[in-house]
Amino acid sequence: MYIDTLDTRAVCYYDIGNGYNETEKMYAAYEREGNIFSAEFKLPKYIKSVRIDPCLIGMEPIWYSDLKINGSPVEYEEYNILEVNGKKCLCKKIPYFVLKKAVSDIKFEITFGDMDITDLRCAIKDMQ
Repeated sequence: MYIDTLDTRAVCYYDIGNGYNETEKMYAAYEREGNIFSAEFKLPKYIKSVRIDPCLIGMEPIWYSDLKINGSPVEYEEYNILEVNGKKCLCKKIPYFVLKKAVSDIKFEITFGDMDITDLRCAIKDMQ
């Protein structure tokens, strides 16, 4: 399984009035419990919005479900996510989420699963 060897970090961009930029971001190593990966971020108090990149590079042969912030499901917009066979896959470059409500103290949780060969074939077909 790919996620057994997944060793990556999440990136959190935060907007304090300058938009998302390379100066105002944080990295956090994932902690893992089975297929649930979590990372914590302590952001400045006065933020306007939050963007989370679940992988540093994206283009990973994995899908995600059950995105939570501080233990609860939240509203978010997703970008560069490819839906394959009903699974939301991180196989496009730089997949990320923008939270609908900005939060300063974040425990980000996401469940990852491996794509099977049928998923991979469909993803390749969809990306062509």
